[in-house]
Amino acid sequence: MRPHLSVLCYGGLNPGVVDAIDREFNRSPYNWSRKFELPDAAVNRARARSAAHFIYTGLDVLVQLDHDIVFKQGDLDHLALEAFQRDAIVGGLVSKKVTKQGYGGRLPKGRWELGTKTIVELPEHCYVGGAMTAYSRGVLTSLQRHIPPLIHGYHPFFHPVHVMNPGVSEVYPEELQEDWAIQYYFRDKYKLGKVFVSMWPVTGHVGQALYTAIDANPHSQGGAV
Repeated sequence: MRPHLSVLCYGGLNPGVVDAIDREFNRSPYNWSRKFELPDAAVNRARARSAAHFIYTGLDVLVQLDHDIVFKQGDLDHLALEAFQRDAIVGGLVSKKVTKQGYGGRLPKGRWELGTKTIVELPEHCYVGGAMTAYSRGVLTSLQRHIPPLIHGYHPFFHPVHVMNPGVSEVYPEELQEDWAIQYYFRDKYKLGKVFVSMWPVTGHVGQALYTAIDANPHSQGGAV
C-alpha cells in the first residue's frame, strides 16, 4: 500500500497536528507521502484539488486530514489500510468542537464502541465527517467516469449538491457539501461502493482546549458511548 496524506490548512496548522504526523511517519511501515494544502476560502475546492493532486501521483490511498485534528501513532495507517483493502471511503469519528453535540456527519442511532477496531457500514443518507477520512484510489477514479472535470483542473467531487432526503424533509431538497457530497455521489447516486466509519482512531479536535470524540457524549464510560 502506498498512502498519501493531504493536510487541509484552511484554518492554520496546529502544532499538535504536526507532531502527530511526524510520530506516525517515523514509525509507519508504509512509505507515506504528504502535502500541506494551501488555504482556500472554499473548503470543497480545497478537497477537490487535493484529490486531483492525489490522482496524479498514482498512489493507492488518499487520507484527508483537517488542520486541527490530532491522533495517536498508528491511526493513519489503520484508516488508510481499511480504505485500501475495502476499496471504499473510511472515516474516523471526529467530535464537533464548537457545538459539542456529538460527531461530525450524520450517523445512524446506536452505540459506538470507540477505541475498538470495529468498522460500521453506513446506510444511504448517512455520512461520516471528512475531517480524518481515507479514500481508496478506486473511489476517486470511478467517480471520474461520472463527474466531468472543470476548467480549473479538478473534478468537483466535493462540490455542493441538492438532494431530496425523506428523513429530513418531504418538501424541500437538502444541500450536501464537501465530505457529504462525495459520499452521496459515490454510494447513493452512482452506486459505486460503500462508506464506512471506523471506531479507531479516537481523534482529538483541537480548539483552545483539546476535545476528544469520547468527550462528545457526556454519558460515555470508558470507550463505549
